[in-house]
Amino acid sequence: MLKLSDDMFDAAIEGVLVRCGQDPFIVYSESKVIDILVDVAGLSPDDALEYFEFNIQGAWLGDGTPGFLYRATAEEIEDEWSD
Repeated sequence: MLKLSDDMFDAAIEGVLVRCGQDPFIVYSESKVIDILVDVAGLSPDDALEYFEFNIQGAWLGDGTPGFLYRATAEEIEDEWSD
């Protein structure tokens, strides 16, 4: 099993998201988290992506669950993220 330290992903922090009526939460860069899994944890890029999607992005930790930032242009958002 992969052992992760509490501060392992600090370098991937992009900031804090604040929304009306909700508790603020930390936002991490998805690409930086994956880079850390490759560089620090020694996973292959494919294994790092799979680990991230299943164990990190897919984990619900309650109201403090972090978010992940995917940098995109307006056009990319329209093409890839719209319903």
